[in-house]
Amino acid sequence: MSYAINIIEHDSIPSQVNPWLVLLLALIGTAGGCASGGNHMTEAESACSVVRETGRKPDKVLNNVDDLLTVDCLLPGQMIQIGMNQQWMTPFRPAIISAWECKVQGGQYAIGYTSDARKSALNVWQQCADQGDKVAQNYLGEIYARSWGNIKPDFTLAAEWFRKAADQGYSRAQNNLGILYENGKGVPKNIDTALNLYRQATGLAGPIKLDQTINQTARWEIKEPSQKPDTTDQKIKTLQQQLIATQQLLLDKQEELDKLKKPNASEGNQAVVKKLQQALNEARLDEKKLREQLSDTQQKLEAIPKQPGKTETHAGLGDLPNMGQYYALIIGIDNYQAPLAQLKTPVNDAKRIAAMLSQKYGFKTTLLVDDGPIKPTRDGILSTLVELKGQLKDNDNLLIYYAGHGSIYSNRGHWLPQDAKSNDYDAHWISSDDIKKEIETATMKAKRVLIVADSCYSAAIITSAITVSPIKTAAITPLLIGTRSTTSMTGSIAAPSGISNLADNSQDFIKAEAERPSRIALTSGGYEPVLDVDSGNGLSIFANAFLEALAKNDGVIDTEHIFLYIKPEVAAKAEKIGGNHQIPVYSHIQQTGDNWGEFYFIPHAGQADYQDGKSPIALTVAK
Repeated sequence: MSYAINIIEHDSIPSQVNPWLVLLLALIGTAGGCASGGNHMTEAESACSVVRETGRKPDKVLNNVDDLLTVDCLLPGQMIQIGMNQQWMTPFRPAIISAWECKVQGGQYAIGYTSDARKSALNVWQQCADQGDKVAQNYLGEIYARSWGNIKPDFTLAAEWFRKAADQGYSRAQNNLGILYENGKGVPKNIDTALNLYRQATGLAGPIKLDQTINQTARWEIKEPSQKPDTTDQKIKTLQQQLIATQQLLLDKQEELDKLKKPNASEGNQAVVKKLQQALNEARLDEKKLREQLSDTQQKLEAIPKQPGKTETHAGLGDLPNMGQYYALIIGIDNYQAPLAQLKTPVNDAKRIAAMLSQKYGFKTTLLVDDGPIKPTRDGILSTLVELKGQLKDNDNLLIYYAGHGSIYSNRGHWLPQDAKSNDYDAHWISSDDIKKEIETATMKAKRVLIVADSCYSAAIITSAITVSPIKTAAITPLLIGTRSTTSMTGSIAAPSGISNLADNSQDFIKAEAERPSRIALTSGGYEPVLDVDSGNGLSIFANAFLEALAKNDGVIDTEHIFLYIKPEVAAKAEKIGGNHQIPVYSHIQQTGDNWGEFYFIPHAGQADYQDGKSPIALTVAK
């Protein structure tokens, strides 16, 4: 006999209610095995898995920050007693909770991303996945899609488990499977299938057909339902996704080619080298065509007359949907222990951004800088993040801004806190996977989360498996000026000439996007070092552009439009100051429960004309 356990958060049970009675009622109501809820993640999505932390605080004596980290935990079964004679033990229960909660409840878990941790994570979710639980199936797919130390991702197995959950209508799995189809990982590359999976995940009806009259990565059109004839904006997003995929293909082909050209490579590879070179040239042509199409499509969008009755202001949208409270964790680190280099602008960047967010946009900000009351050490950052998680409600927003050193180790990106030591990644670094685990929709209540990172290799937060391609190293000559990397090693699109807000989009559109969970990254660069230079006003190149965009906005603006504004600004100034190829990145973060929502910036009431005497409105970006 097997029984499924419905999930009930501990802090939601009134003190006068006997928790055993609640558990018994749950057992009676869900007897018969693992079961799942609706299409989108909810608090009780899976009867087999705990999908949210209980919110209980560790004891005051707790001083090990690793106990605060979120883990895949296998909790022991519980003894159920009815009357005098009926008694049984419930099955083991998989849970995503803090390491401390797992320990005090007698659970099993592993910290880190080693082969042992991978085995432990698989053990947590395997039984429920085998029983058909869609949430557990998706988690198994995400485990296989990650690199774990020396164990590389198994995208074929990941695709199998994603498909099982996607077939049950689980949006998170549909997104994950779509990413694999878009990039040809574990499944044949198929952009049509990828886009239709994305569409299903967002709850939209109707298939997308691509017109591939030139070739697989050239001109294509989206066939929307007849009631939605204007597809220009969606086509831009689709072209941007295809451009990113083509650029990744370029990197992959170049990496293969460089390996074959190594001195110790086999002499019989000439034919393969020639074939790869041809494929690389074709991919470059495809990228060029995509850039041209993207530029043309954006120009057409700008030429479309605005609908009558709309204005350029926030007020013109009428009553906006309830966006909840806005929170921000702002981290800036200048001072590091030798041999790590000291940085020039992160602390100043952090203070100016915190002021902008709190004064103009009404954020409740928490600032962690070198000279602040809470130091930006590993313990300080993680414990503050956990504390913030306890304050967030289901419809809230969280922005995490990080400026400091970044590095790549063991195929994943890391932030280096103030107490970081060179190559001491286990004890003092914070991995991108740890950050993703803390912000995913299963463990953090906030509906909308934005990571803004100004550090080297900052785009590593987007994916789980990172491979640093030789083309990225070879393309950059040795730098004579500082970078935000511990070890000194993407195409551009047309951007609007000024800030664009969403006033010409309907309130219904904003509401629809705001209702979907979002986990988004906006980073100062890709998988390479970024400059650590003063842009002339005490700010980094990226922070200056980001602040300028926020200052100029006088309406409702989403992160994507901020990205389109700052991308050419950062690229131009990086090229002028350091001859450096630095291009910001905007992307939804994989394996976090993102469902293609957006993160919006809305000026606080009466603050649309905010200036603080140092407002970036007056700053200029050298061309």
